[in-house]
Amino acid sequence: MLFNSYLFILAFLPAALLGYFALRKAGRHSLSLMFLTGMSLVFYGYFYPPYVLLLILSIFVNFFLSGPIRNAGGGRRKLLFATGLLFDLGLLGYYKYFNFFLENLNVFLAEDLPLREIILPLGIS
Repeated sequence: MLFNSYLFILAFLPAALLGYFALRKAGRHSLSLMFLTGMSLVFYGYFYPPYVLLLILSIFVNFFLSGPIRNAGGGRRKLLFATGLLFDLGLLGYYKYFNFFLENLNVFLAEDLPLREIILPLGIS
């Protein structure tokens, strides 16, 4: 769904705004934020639904590392931060650069390793 499509302008955006502001007006601040998060996942999943699971996995990994990072001290904090960073960079490296490195490896080693058909998730960069 594109931002300038009729589906977005006439259906998705009004539904998202109406739901968000109705929940806010009803005093349900936390629920309004959860609704907006859900609508964001729906928007993201419109392109390729299986990647919503990838996004949710990334969100949960980073969320569950944030508490221990906040409460840890010194070296443990840096290790937890590096773990989260490596996880995110690993996803980026696989989805965006795997075939690039494989092509270069094929040239360097004079091999013919097959490339994978990887669809780049929206917003991964």
